Amino acid sequence: MLTKVLCVVEPGRFLPILKYSAPTDGKKEIVKLVFELDLPPAEKVAWTIGRLAVWSNDLLRSLIGNDIADLQQATRFLTWAKTRPVLSRA
Repeated sequence: MLTKVLCVVEPGRFLPILKYSAPTDGKKEIVKLVFELDLPPAEKVAWTIGRLAVWSNDLLRSLIGNDIADLQQATRFLTWAKTRPVLSRA
């Protein structure tokens, strides 16, 4: 719910990827599939869920580039990129 509110209040800052971790479309899983980075499980960090949501959003934005104005397009790109084999991205 918090991420939905952040996306509405600050649509130019927050990617509309609503969950930190989800089987197919969480930020944690997308970062692993697209950028081959391991983010910590939510239960292993001492942050609140709000802090984790902001941190993971800002990290993902920096990985894709903060200059992308259309975050809906950035999310579509990430959704596409996570389905590509690692070798084809080289």
